[in-house]
Amino acid sequence: MKNLFLIYLNAGISGSVIILVGLLLRPIFRRVPRRILCTLWLLAAIRLLLPFHIESQFSLQPSYEPLENYILEQQSQPEFTPPEVLPDTDEPDVDVEPQLPSQDTPVIPESPAPESETTLPSLDWAQILSVAWVTVMAGILLYCVISYIVLKHRIRTAIQYEDGVMESEHISGAFLLGYLKPRIYLPTGLKEQDRTFILAHERIHIQRLDHWWKLLGVLCVALHWYNPLVWIGYALLCRDIEITCDERVIRSMDVQERKAYSQALLNSEKRRFGILECPVAFGEVDLKQRIRNVLAYHPYGYWLTAFAVALVVFVAFCFLTSPAAKAEPEPTLEIPATQPTGSTGTTPPATTPVTTAPSTTAPPQTQPPATNPPATNPPATQPSVSVVAWGNDLQARRTFQLTSDGTLTIYGTAQYSSSDTDRWKKYADLITKVVMTEGCTMVSEESFQDLDNLTEVYLCESIKTIGEYAFYGCDRLQYIQIPASVTMIESSAFSRCLALTKVEFAYGSNLTEIGSYAFSSTAINSFTAPSSLKVIGRYAFYNCWRLKTVVLQGSIEEILPNAFRSCKQLKHVVLGETITASAPIFTECGEIETVENYSNYPFEEFL
Repeated sequence: MKNLFLIYLNAGISGSVIILVGLLLRPIFRRVPRRILCTLWLLAAIRLLLPFHIESQFSLQPSYEPLENYILEQQSQPEFTPPEVLPDTDEPDVDVEPQLPSQDTPVIPESPAPESETTLPSLDWAQILSVAWVTVMAGILLYCVISYIVLKHRIRTAIQYEDGVMESEHISGAFLLGYLKPRIYLPTGLKEQDRTFILAHERIHIQRLDHWWKLLGVLCVALHWYNPLVWIGYALLCRDIEITCDERVIRSMDVQERKAYSQALLNSEKRRFGILECPVAFGEVDLKQRIRNVLAYHPYGYWLTAFAVALVVFVAFCFLTSPAAKAEPEPTLEIPATQPTGSTGTTPPATTPVTTAPSTTAPPQTQPPATNPPATNPPATQPSVSVVAWGNDLQARRTFQLTSDGTLTIYGTAQYSSSDTDRWKKYADLITKVVMTEGCTMVSEESFQDLDNLTEVYLCESIKTIGEYAFYGCDRLQYIQIPASVTMIESSAFSRCLALTKVEFAYGSNLTEIGSYAFSSTAINSFTAPSSLKVIGRYAFYNCWRLKTVVLQGSIEEILPNAFRSCKQLKHVVLGETITASAPIFTECGEIETVENYSNYPFEEFL
């Protein structure tokens, strides 16, 4: 139900754009047949009711990211606190099965706390809003049904005046009622001339199937009851339907006949129906404007009408469709052949240009150590880019450089300590790109954690391990390519990278293990395990709200419990024959549609 609510929330945005276009074009349509404007409202109704969108390169709809489950569900996720790291212990890390609260909502394990501390369950705002949406929608539809039944009961004693026309003494206005076999209902005691005009008007409603178009409008209002633009569009649709029928009736009348028709409109004002009631009534909307249009009617110009039709066609092509999705460009990495070494202090690569070397006026933490200066001069000068910070430990053979364009370049072979990373994390708001050059063998623990502006990461082919929390909480990182040399992605390495939509494994990947929570709470939409992968840890892909396809083939031997828990849009799963079912791994994945199971276990054992 939550998914359906969000689908129609997106449809309401696109439909509202068409309604706004109709409101802007309305002054132009005053001098053209009103049926053309009715066509514009029909386009808006189609967009509001369709649960899918059609992509087109001609679309002028605003290019927005559709609202997905995580927009609402992120409010309900428990706060994720990295477990405490104990550096002075030789015991291996052991993943502990998290305790689940009474409503079966997984809670990510947090740092040790006193036994008296309890975790309160969070509100599921997506569920609450979807329930409210369905409740009000059901109320509106129930009101329409009850109104229809009450009116049918009132006219149960109506007598037939002629074929398809009934008269009743219990009504005070004329209307059209019914769908498969609609009938015209007239109050008793009408003047003969008024009856003639009313019948002509209502029969045009039947010819144009206006009773069905009004029902379509009611469905739009019920689905999008929270959107004021939909209510405005529906009210204008009812008005334009009546004016269209008026124009059809009076187009061959002279002035005196039009005055008589206007008088018939005045005489029908006694009974007014509510905006959501079922009948298509003769005098139900904006009587003054209708009379004004009738008295001022004149034949419409051919060229202006043709222009209006062209506008409607233009709106259909450009606003009924959505912008075509753009292919994501894959980043390329150009790594220079030279890097600094402990003996020579070679200049950093030319792909990261600088203008000046650190001077005595720079902050103390950005200067090289006075007792151990670089053996060579700083990089060559280029305009517009300067060194912001850099560090050089010749004994440990590691160096980093941060330039003013936001590029952090890492050289060397040793693992980084927390004191090293603290030196560039002082400039966390500036860093937008990380480049690790050849020679680097590991992305150390917490190296780039919570770099909120980081958007690009280029890892070299010598990287073997991506450490714990290496990129945790990098909210703007959208793409990462895992080099073929990487054998291990440790726990929480990319957890909470909320914009991460694509993870690509290089050809010939040697990856053997993905740790616990490694990609939890990311936006990746598909995962195909490389052929070398053997182990997927607990909660590795927990709460990946956009994940739709999982292919687990190759040599995977073990998938630990809840590896894909709460992937609520997961639809397609492929299980290789080497997988063992040690515990449920697809818990709370209720949208799975197709499964290709080559293992020796029934798929139910994986749920």
